Amino acid sequence: MIRTADKDVARALCQSFNRHFSEGKDVKACLLLMMNVNKNHVPELRSIDPEKVLALFNAQMKVFMPSELRNMTINIIRYVMTTHVNTNIGAADAFQLGIMIDSQIIPLNKWA
Repeated sequence: MIRTADKDVARALCQSFNRHFSEGKDVKACLLLMMNVNKNHVPELRSIDPEKVLALFNAQMKVFMPSELRNMTINIIRYVMTTHVNTNIGAADAFQLGIMIDSQIIPLNKWA
């Protein structure tokens, strides 16, 4: 089940990513900063190693289409949420969480 706290963390991760992305940083840097910045605010993220998380998605980091990068970003945030923040989120809730993240992350038309 997705708790209100989970939604708050997902929103915070998205806002952090969006802020760095809007500043012109590349996607990988935005994801690293997103995880590192939120370590101070989210106890479940304190032990996370952002480099190791991104290593799991390394093959996807070599995509070229903005839509693929955006989808990968959503998948990484969902992975962080379901693996580190709340491991009790089931498949159906993870799907719903992905929809919520999709609504929070910068729209595709700004990824060009």
